[in-house]
Amino acid sequence: MQEIVALFERQENTKCDLVVSSSGKLTAQIRQGAPYAIFVSADSKYPGNLHQDGFGEVPKVYAYGKLVIWSSQKLEVDNLENWTMELGRIAIANPRFAPYGVAAEQALNSLNIYSELEANLVFGESISQVNNMIFTEAVVAGFTALAVVRAPKLRTEGFWQEVDTSLYEPISQSVIRLKNDPGSTELARQFYNFLFSVEAQQILKDFGYSTP
Repeated sequence: MQEIVALFERQENTKCDLVVSSSGKLTAQIRQGAPYAIFVSADSKYPGNLHQDGFGEVPKVYAYGKLVIWSSQKLEVDNLENWTMELGRIAIANPRFAPYGVAAEQALNSLNIYSELEANLVFGESISQVNNMIFTEAVVAGFTALAVVRAPKLRTEGFWQEVDTSLYEPISQSVIRLKNDPGSTELARQFYNFLFSVEAQQILKDFGYSTP
């Protein structure tokens, strides 16, 4: 999103404020009147609920996310089904607020190892907090987004492996234009359209997303 926003700012000669948090937290802020013009979510549930409750227009899928296991150590991350409690602490985003946390929980349940590893799980408020725990070695490994490990500054950091997409439901990510910030309606429309442009969609692909 930082790259997409930066490109949009250059092309339109404008300035955008990017607020980053978990989808659940941002949804709560929107419901409480936060003056956001666009909500770019890591899933489709939250934008859909906001639309149903009259907070914005019909949401649209802009990308499909992918889940990875990431570690600062050279683990056998591709043998997830063989993980045991002896491995150590594992970070996932809180499934109550973060779609990638839901996907991680689904993957562990699909492999029938969630109950075995549950005592080892450390829940971050968001993907960002999970990434920080992995990067600072507060945990031995964690579930995060493919887009994170594909980021230019992190591509050479640690070891990662994609989680088989058959182990979790597709992470469809939607964007919604909101009604809380009427002062930026035209600029919001421009950014919304830009998100589906060839340039923006290519950035998403470069970070490992599938696009509609």
